[in-house]
Amino acid sequence: MKLFVYYLLTIPAFALAQSEYEISGIEMFNQDLQKTAEGIIYVSSQPFHWSENDFIILGGTLAGGTLLFMADNDINNFFKRNHSKIATRWARIGSNYGEPLTVVSLTAALYIFGIVTGDDWTRETAVILTSALIPAGAIQTISKLSAGRARPYMELGKDDFKFWRKGEDYYSFVSGHTLVAMSTSLVLAKRIKNNYASTILFGVAGLCAWSRMYLNNHFSSDVFLGSALSFATVFAAFSAHSQNATQAKNKESVKYVFNTGFNRIGFQIYF
Repeated sequence: MKLFVYYLLTIPAFALAQSEYEISGIEMFNQDLQKTAEGIIYVSSQPFHWSENDFIILGGTLAGGTLLFMADNDINNFFKRNHSKIATRWARIGSNYGEPLTVVSLTAALYIFGIVTGDDWTRETAVILTSALIPAGAIQTISKLSAGRARPYMELGKDDFKFWRKGEDYYSFVSGHTLVAMSTSLVLAKRIKNNYASTILFGVAGLCAWSRMYLNNHFSSDVFLGSALSFATVFAAFSAHSQNATQAKNKESVKYVFNTGFNRIGFQIYF
């Protein structure tokens, strides 16, 4: 009889303890969706919270972009004069790394793996990537549509801009492939925190940036500003992630734990 009563008391207590710590896949998805939305809003609103130092960095970035803009035709001509079969193969490989499909597939794979295995690291990495790339992609889309800059292969020169000109041939400003490649490599490098991995990741991202100029798809200023945009949005996304982690830790500062043993049930509060 005592044993029967023990099991009656133990099973509900164990179930309550389990429910405190186990989260279903749907609940994890909803939480991550909220974190992603908060991250996107945080990244998008950062210019309204910039400090004086941030504006100095912005000024330096624009100055660097202007200097490259002045040299765009010369740099473009250099690439056109220096082509080879081997370099072209490498350029195509690098360009593929910056394809939107590449990062979408990678992000989806990371997230699905995280949900299935319960691995927080991969899920959080996917959330950070999404939080950084959606605002960056929106800015890049607006810039290429509004600037209407002719691509180098159109042979119209670096100065050919036309407001809201439609067509892929006039979407040079800024480089979306470079933005995707740099953002992906930067997020993964900051998450993995390994020098060898970082070298490979930034090497591939650099290959993509070079390929966009080599393949005559972008001017150097397009590539430079695409890279700068990726750094700005990725660092903001990591800042949002840190804030979410801090808030989650504070919420978990009080924990209720059920302990069971022979002929006893324990209830503990940690704070």
